[in-house]
Amino acid sequence: METPINTQAGILPWSDASAYTGREVIFIVGSPRSGTTWLQRLMASHPNVSSGQESHLFEWFLGPMLRKWHRLLKLYEDDASKRSAVGLAAYLTTEQFQHLLRAFVSETLTMAQVQPGDLFLEKTPSHALFLKEILELLPDCRVIHLVRDPRDVTASLLAASTSWGKGWAPKTANDAALIWKKHVDAVEDAKALMRPDQFIELRYEDLHSNTAEHLQKLATFAELEWDEAAIHEAIDRNSADKTRKGEATPLPVFGQHSERTKEVAKEPEGFVRRAKPGGGHDLSSKQKREVRRQVLESMQRYGYTWERTGWF
Repeated sequence: METPINTQAGILPWSDASAYTGREVIFIVGSPRSGTTWLQRLMASHPNVSSGQESHLFEWFLGPMLRKWHRLLKLYEDDASKRSAVGLAAYLTTEQFQHLLRAFVSETLTMAQVQPGDLFLEKTPSHALFLKEILELLPDCRVIHLVRDPRDVTASLLAASTSWGKGWAPKTANDAALIWKKHVDAVEDAKALMRPDQFIELRYEDLHSNTAEHLQKLATFAELEWDEAAIHEAIDRNSADKTRKGEATPLPVFGQHSERTKEVAKEPEGFVRRAKPGGGHDLSSKQKREVRRQVLESMQRYGYTWERTGWF
């Protein structure tokens, strides 16, 4: 007897996992501190969009497994000694391995209570670094890349490093700028793997200045109907002030962590900073030079110029 992967949202048997292409999954990616959480809450306000806390599903779990799988296959293909192969490839074909990982993705979404006909919005910024692996398993998923001025991202990362993000955020402008560059360059490399209908890119500054217009574009991209009144309601609900007060669109937490968080994600104090462009002006002259040295070429690709009043 087949064991169902999904008993609530579509009933997908294990034997049919190879047919699971991820069309109902949308990934929001970008450098950390680029406004991805704000965008997630805005889109999660739509009644047909489910979402949740950052899963790191591919960054921590499936992505490294896929990379290890392909490294091992290449190792044995290049090994002139033809030594006895070890590892999971001694038990599974690539197709079978992918089948199991797709089943894991589908089961995870079932636990997140995705309803039939809904979209699931997954926001883990550093999934930008694993788009190749995501597309290997979910070739029909969609991706939203949110880009923010690297100077503002650097300032935000440095601020996080002295408070709620001290365990992970970089402590120098040079390292913060490299994080931004690593993420946007990874997305640039992955663009060629995606069809026009499954990838969209926008700048945080444009989203901030004309939020309603860009949310409507994203709704079209996601094949959602979203009227103007509901869009403006979502914008009002997810203002910086309401987010700081915990009144924004809730992001549910499932599984083991729900026992500690009481089933709704809560942002740490200081998570919402300025919530508008311009934070890079807080950087010192030395920090600005460090950022410029690392990101000038990459930032120009997105229409950011260095010639801005007060940068030198």
